[in-house]
Amino acid sequence: MNSNLFRSLFLSLSLLLALSSSAQMAVNPQVGMTLQALRDLGDGIDVDRRAGFFGGIDFRIGNRVYFQPGLFFMQGGTLTKPDTVVSGGDLLVYRNAAKVKTLIGADLIRKPLFRLRLNAGVSFDYHFSYTVKEGDTDLSIYRDNSFNFETGLGADIYRFTVEAGRSLGLSDAFDVTYYDRNLNELHPRYEYWYLTVGFRLGGGL
Repeated sequence: MNSNLFRSLFLSLSLLLALSSSAQMAVNPQVGMTLQALRDLGDGIDVDRRAGFFGGIDFRIGNRVYFQPGLFFMQGGTLTKPDTVVSGGDLLVYRNAAKVKTLIGADLIRKPLFRLRLNAGVSFDYHFSYTVKEGDTDLSIYRDNSFNFETGLGADIYRFTVEAGRSLGLSDAFDVTYYDRNLNELHPRYEYWYLTVGFRLGGGL
């Protein structure tokens, strides 16, 4: 590994650990799963969710009310059947994306060894690849980014964390030029649920 890169990573990790020692900031790495779907596809199309991976890190900056930014990687699959919109039959497509969250959170219950948390805000997904697992379609119709509205409910039990949340897409899943040709102005958007477990560093007890 390049020495400058190693030094930068070491300094960044040291800074995060130092900041996490403050009661005003917590660092929360976490991993889990997501269930994704497309909504507003119109009549006659059934949508099934496929389990995918969800993981990353977020920060809580503040006390009882806090700013909660985060960076995550997610993979989720959506099965549409029969998908007469973008293919000739059942279609299973997995989306791989990097997610940046900007949330505001608050502790509903705050005890020495237990916290119940609520958060809400917006996020941005950058879709860096799509994979067709079943069926056939033109992947160029999919947009490479989306904005979302996020809500979540979490709990801290000592240093361990669990969080469940929902993301509602605010951006169209398909390129708008494709609607003009094939979708009759339908505006399908992503929707998914996630569940993660993690470990909290800092933020007091």
